[in-house]
Amino acid sequence: MVSRMNTTDNQLVSYQEILAAQQAIRDRIVYTPCPRSYLLSEHLGCNVYCKLDYLQHTGSFKERGVANALIHLDQRHRNRGVIAASAGNHALALAYHGKQMQIPVTVVMPVFAPLIKVDTCRRLGAEIVQHGASFDQAVEHAKQLCK
Repeated sequence: MVSRMNTTDNQLVSYQEILAAQQAIRDRIVYTPCPRSYLLSEHLGCNVYCKLDYLQHTGSFKERGVANALIHLDQRHRNRGVIAASAGNHALALAYHGKQMQIPVTVVMPVFAPLIKVDTCRRLGAEIVQHGASFDQAVEHAKQLCK
């Protein structure tokens, strides 16, 4: 399951894997409604439903993937912690769920990351490293920290 987090992995996720992930994270995320948008549906001529993920703990859908990834870490990796590069919502989700699961979290954020996201991640217990004038530079620094 962890290999699915690799953004270069082009494998399709099966329906069974989606159901397994749903079960694994059910107690860690907020069940959010998905109402029909009457205006968008009318405008586009089809039924459009909008998932209200702003109701998640950190206000983003990113929590599902983060919670699922952290749940599947073995004890050795939980003890070592995780390192990620993010300028926002992924960082918040990682800091929040890392704290809930007592997994150390380090987030490398570019220097332009919004102060509210930096401060919130710190408040949630993540170690924040601000590095780089671009997101690519933050990613490279995160890779170096992993080594």
